[in-house]
Amino acid sequence: MFEIFFAVSIGIGMGLSVLVPIKLGWEYFPNNKGFVSGFIYMGFGFGSLAFSLIATHLVNPLDDPPSLPVKGGRIFEIDSP
Repeated sequence: MFEIFFAVSIGIGMGLSVLVPIKLGWEYFPNNKGFVSGFIYMGFGFGSLAFSLIATHLVNPLDDPPSLPVKGGRIFEIDSP
């Protein structure tokens, strides 16, 4: 249930957040709608790429590999206090 809610909310949030820049870009540059759309989508994609690298570095700064084998791969072991 959480995964469905998370996916739907992220999809709606990203969809709504991209509408405003696209609409404004089309209003300011009516003759270059394709270029404006591509530039805005490129910015959103680059932001996702940069944030994923930063978040990975913040969560796993020592670049430790996953150590606990599970069905389908490996996961990180929970540190005990």
